[in-house]
Amino acid sequence: MRQKGEPNLFFKIFTPTFLLTIILDQGAKFISLSFGFYTEKNQALVLGFLPPDFAYLVLPFLFLSFALFSQKSNFDYFSFGLFLGGGVANLIDRTRFGYILDNLPFFSFFWFNLADLFIFLSICILAQKFFLKKRV
Repeated sequence: MRQKGEPNLFFKIFTPTFLLTIILDQGAKFISLSFGFYTEKNQALVLGFLPPDFAYLVLPFLFLSFALFSQKSNFDYFSFGLFLGGGVANLIDRTRFGYILDNLPFFSFFWFNLADLFIFLSICILAQKFFLKKRV
């Protein structure tokens, strides 16, 4: 059952968020490489902790959960745009370089990039919505 106004939310919220996420991440990586900032090569996923094959299991599950269970509010489209934009930005790196370029250090524990940050924020938004949902 489609809700009224769904295509408008897709083009007004999801599409700009998705494109801006990719542009910001790739722009930050371009600046890092152009000015010779220190970067790390990441062969794994999720801040270097999970193997790349894990994405083949998680990404379809997250896509299906959005498609089937979300109420398709502004925050749903925004968070899904962040999530897919971050995933596509990292996929661009993996196809271009053979690895994901991390250019932001978190103290000395691990390195990440803007795409990782956008993915993390999208999961936080969806988790907040899920766990803090008003129950009747």
